[in-house]
Amino acid sequence: MTDKTDTPSAFSCQQCGNCCKGEGDVFVTPEDAARIADYLEISLIDFYQEYTYKSGNRPLLTAHPNQDCIFLKENKCLVHDVKPTQCLTWPYWPELLGIRSNFEYAQSYCPGLKPFTFEQFKK
Repeated sequence: MTDKTDTPSAFSCQQCGNCCKGEGDVFVTPEDAARIADYLEISLIDFYQEYTYKSGNRPLLTAHPNQDCIFLKENKCLVHDVKPTQCLTWPYWPELLGIRSNFEYAQSYCPGLKPFTFEQFKK
């Protein structure tokens, strides 16, 4: 039996920026857009024009040419304090909570997941 003191109690973001690198879409809710625009001290229209593009009817954050998030600079999120809901809920996504191989892949690049086993994380 594992000692409970050895079991991490909650995910803690290490702000490494690894989850912001490479291909992946980040959807932006209207609330996210307003919050980020306010944080950047720009208009909502400017935020949408400068930092998003449309996929169907949904705005997504644009990316650097290497596919990293537009707000990633020197491995730090420039809007970490007001990041989009999709980013805020990482890593508690159904595809990580429900599929061991997805969790293990995320664990390979996310230092905040390293202390967990799949079973511990699901709890």
